[in-house]
Formats: sequence, C-alpha cells, structure tokens
Amino acid sequence: MAIRRAVVERRTRETDVRVELRLDGEGQADISTGIGFFDHLLEALARHGVPIIRTVSGTGTFEGADLMWIHRKAAFIGVGNRTNREGARQVAEELRRMGVEDIVEVQVPYGQAHLDGMFNIADRDVAVVFPWQTPFVVAETLRRYGFRIIEVQDIHEAKRGAAMNFVVLEPGKVLFAKGNPQTAAALDAAGVEVVEIEVDELRKGWGSLHCMTAFLKREPIGSW
Repeated sequence: MAIRRAVVERRTRETDVRVELRLDGEGQADISTGIGFFDHLLEALARHGVPIIRTVSGTGTFEGADLMWIHRKAAFIGVGNRTNREGARQVAEELRRMGVEDIVEVQVPYGQAHLDGMFNIADRDVAVVFPWQTPFVVAETLRRYGFRIIEVQDIHEAKRGAAMNFVVLEPGKVLFAKGNPQTAAALDAAGVEVVEIEVDELRKGWGSLHCMTAFLKREPIGSW
C-alpha cells in the first residue's frame, strides 16, 4: 500500500509555511514553529502517531470541551463563549466525514465556558446533568439514545465543585473531584465506580479534571 502523504504550502507577506503529513510514518517529527509550547504539543502528537486531520481556521474558534460524544455515531457540539458557529461548523464537517451521523448543536449559556460545565457521560447509558442550565434538547437526545440521567441537585457541587467535570477511565469508572458527596453517591447508586482525588489547585483557575484532559486514542468497546 502506498504511503498516505499530503503536502500543503502557504505563502503570505508575513509567513512562508510548508506542512507535510504522512499518516503512515513512524512517529518522527522535525517541528519549529517559533512557539515553544506549540512545538511541544505537535511533537507529542507525532510521537504517539496521532494525525492532525484539520485545524479550525479563518474566523472559527473551537475548544475541545465543547465536543461531547454520545456514542461513535452521535455527538453534541456546544456554541458559546469559547466555540463559535463557524468553528462548530468546521468540526461538524470533519465529524461527518468520520461517519458521525447525528450532530446536535447546543447553546452554551453566557455564564458557562463549555459543555462539560453542564453535563457529562459516565457510562454507556448514564449521563450526569446540571438541570438548571442543561438545555432540554440535551436531555431529550440522551433519553432517545437510552441514557439514564443523574441530576446534580446541589448548586454548590455543580458550580464550585464542578461535579460534572469528571474523566471517564473506562465505561462505568470515573476520576472524580473530591468534595461532591451527593453527586458521588448518586453515581455509586447508578453502578458507576467513583475514584475521588483532590483538585483544589485546579479549581483556583476555575477548571477541573475534564477541562485538563484530551483523549487521543481509546480502545473500541463493542458496538457503542
């Protein structure tokens, strides 16, 4: 099979950029953008064999916490403070090329940063939502796909504790911020294993576990 390779060149008055991408490479990269953090990120992606299929460009803005998978053929995309409609359009375009058939656009409230401040998926059929801010279309879609919905009832846990901002380690097992006992108990009652850790330092920056985590590769879990 021929090596899958693409080359893109772009010249402007300020820049002269040439990008060559080989999807079947060996994880080697020679990167020098002039921005240290960006170089480090791109080198890490190359080292782990993660292809960059597209960069949101033009007037589009997008942040990863505004994409929430329902399953491999369905997803939510949030539009609000961090992701605008043009960014959402570009991401949705790529998702459809990947075989995602059901893309639900969700308006993120003015006082919220991302989707993961309103709801999250804990298991194949368990979702956690903050009902005061989660739009009805989210609950309606989740129920259509057979999800049980756990409502975060304590506003302190929802807003200060970031109770929805957890990371799924595997179906039915979550890494969870300490200090949210009601939500942890509700997850446990729904059969979800809760691994609690201290995140006090992350909270000082108004973030939590899901904000700081991006999944690059995960194992398939059957027909989900």
